[in-house]
Amino acid sequence: MCASDHLDRLSLILHWDMTSISLHGDYHDAEPGFARPRFGHPKDRRPDLKHVQAGIAVSSVGAIPR
Repeated sequence: MCASDHLDRLSLILHWDMTSISLHGDYHDAEPGFARPRFGHPKDRRPDLKHVQAGIAVSSVGAIPR
C-alpha cells in the first residue's frame, strides 16, 4: 500500500481557502495554462484593478489532494 492509498482512506474532510490577488499594470494576454486577469469584485474592494483568484485544498491530515 502506498502513502496516497492510505491518504485516500483518511481524507474525510477537505479545507478550502480562496483569495483574490489584485494586479497593477497592463495584462492583455495570459500565457496558456494560467489564469487570465480580469475585472471583478475582489476582496480588497478595488474594482478598478484586474485580479486573479487562487485557491488551495488540503485534507484533514494535512496533505494536498492529488
